[in-house]
Amino acid sequence: MKVEMELSEKQYSVLVNALENYARIMLGQFWALDTPYYERNQVHGNHEAFKEKLNELKMIAFPELSLHEYYGISHEKTPESSKIAYELYKTMRHEVWKQSDRNENTVDATRPLEVSGEKHPRVTIAL
Repeated sequence: MKVEMELSEKQYSVLVNALENYARIMLGQFWALDTPYYERNQVHGNHEAFKEKLNELKMIAFPELSLHEYYGISHEKTPESSKIAYELYKTMRHEVWKQSDRNENTVDATRPLEVSGEKHPRVTIAL
């Protein structure tokens, strides 16, 4: 299957963040939702109550894990959809890094792990 998309920088950012958050939630990393909530509700939100609810949800969804424990991306219990989302967002971020000045050694500098068994997508970025 071939899907082509042309995204604005904002659309790209939303897509990458959604893929990353999905992958993290499926690993048990519910804390990943804390940052977007906090940025959105700095003045009006009840941040502590939100964090408590995230912890409660995590313990319901992953009762076998302790509060600060989560599965790794390569773990056998990690759903394939989480692994694919990981590969997609990491590949997209890596391609943006390749288009940058490459002076920074960041997590985006290395090619993503192959964890799903799916072929990595071909991503072309034009900045």
